[in-house]
Amino acid sequence: MKKILITGSHGYLARHTAYLLKKKHYNIHGIGNGKWTKKQYKKWGYSYLINGKVNLNNLLKNFNKFDYIIHCAGSGIVGLSRQKDFKKNIIPIKSVLKFVKLKNPNSKIIFLSSYSVYGNNYINPIKENFKTKPISDYAINKKIAEDLCLCYSKKFKINMLILRAASLYGNGLEKQFIFDACSKIKNRNNIFRGTGNEIRDFIHISDMVNLIYHFIKKGFKDKTIVNCGSGKGHKIKDVLKFIMNELNTDLIPKFNKLSDSNPSTLIVNIRVAKRFGWSPKKKLTDGLKEYVKWYKENFI
Repeated sequence: MKKILITGSHGYLARHTAYLLKKKHYNIHGIGNGKWTKKQYKKWGYSYLINGKVNLNNLLKNFNKFDYIIHCAGSGIVGLSRQKDFKKNIIPIKSVLKFVKLKNPNSKIIFLSSYSVYGNNYINPIKENFKTKPISDYAINKKIAEDLCLCYSKKFKINMLILRAASLYGNGLEKQFIFDACSKIKNRNNIFRGTGNEIRDFIHISDMVNLIYHFIKKGFKDKTIVNCGSGKGHKIKDVLKFIMNELNTDLIPKFNKLSDSNPSTLIVNIRVAKRFGWSPKKKLTDGLKEYVKWYKENFI
């Protein structure tokens, strides 16, 4: 049975990844900030878990060798201060890389990055070999983390997979754009940031965790960068109108046209992922219907 360590274990993507991999008969260990009991972490598929920061001391003290390390730790929130974002994104990945160098030289690392590293590329869908132009502090720190991964991979011959994920969503996610939109609409607030013409690519949690499982099952060599998304773009105003319709409101989305250092268009080319045998299954409209239904059941 292959042994896998997931960092940021309490987070949305991490716990859903653990749940699937456990069902596929992998031995899953975890580490992350939180206060889960044994019963709680067993529920998500972890056989062993440390409630604590992802730093070198905790890694060396509590863990040994792994076949794979999936690094999900770090902030998923755009807009934190540069210093806070740096601490949440750079320090954990540096610790993981040092841990691999010292104790796990044969481990394969999967690093969860973001398509925000591309910035305003103007040519969409964006391929993995396009020049990165990160704009926000969050995106800049993700790119720094990627560069650290690639540097360690080259210098110490570590097999590295970097997954540049589109906007993640799915039932149970209590943050990010779609959750925030539902909450604003519930409170009769129809004013949103930007112009509404911004275009984003979305990936459902079920497709994302299946992609991670796919690469663990198939394997990967050297250093690989792969886009993860649907390959389709959706205007923010259209997504909001759909959500409003599902929430049965008479509101119409309005926009304050304020820029928040985000790219106008982000759509990823997913041909590389498809060449590895993966493709997304969940349509955005179906995923949004399920999400709004879940939101109504839990927050309205």
